[in-house]
Order: sequence, then C-alpha cells, then structure tokens
Amino acid sequence: MLDEGAPLTAGDGGATALHVLFGQVSHDVGEDARIARRLIDAGADINALDENGRVPFLEVLNMKYSDEDLNPIYDLWFEREDADFTLVSVHGVSPISFAKKLPFRGSVVDRMESYVRAHSR
Repeated sequence: MLDEGAPLTAGDGGATALHVLFGQVSHDVGEDARIARRLIDAGADINALDENGRVPFLEVLNMKYSDEDLNPIYDLWFEREDADFTLVSVHGVSPISFAKKLPFRGSVVDRMESYVRAHSR
C-alpha cells in the first residue's frame, strides 16, 4: 500500500496508519516494527492524535507482549528527537501515565521518563 501512495495521515476517527497497525489484535512484532519504520521514514507522524487524543504509542503499550518483546517497536520512538510521551488524551491518559498503571510495563516507563528528562526544553 505504501508503494501505491496510501495516505499516512488520519482517516476515519482520526486514526493514522500507525494507529491502525498497532491497534490490530494479531501481531508479528518484527514485521510490525519493519512496517512502522517504513511508515515513519515515509513521514508518518509518531505524535499524531486520533479523535480521542491518543497517540499511536498508546496502542503499542496495549499490545499483549512483554517490554522485551516490544523493544524493536519501542526503539522506533526512542531513536527520534520528537517523541512525546506526555500528550494527554481526552480521557486524561498519556503514554507514561498509562504504562505506569500496567505492572508489566516497568522497563518502558523507565525509558520514557529518562527520554522526557533528556529531551525537556
């Protein structure tokens, strides 16, 4: 679809290609990371908000895999200078606050907090 010029911007409900990719029920983490990298390299906005003010990273955090398994996807955000883990949705949830509520997301919480400290202006 990318080769045919599929849009990277929001469609129905404000969901972008990244929201849709990570919002699926079934995943192949390695393949998802490869596709996401292509999307991001093609200009997909990692901080795009859907109609509920959710960034795609919230979808990643909701995936039923360990932090270790998700590292290839996490790395796509942490290698960028513009990732925003503090954007709050209309439901009052940011990626950091959401991850803190999940007992199996401790390692990514530490990474997000370090990233925010290092990139705060």
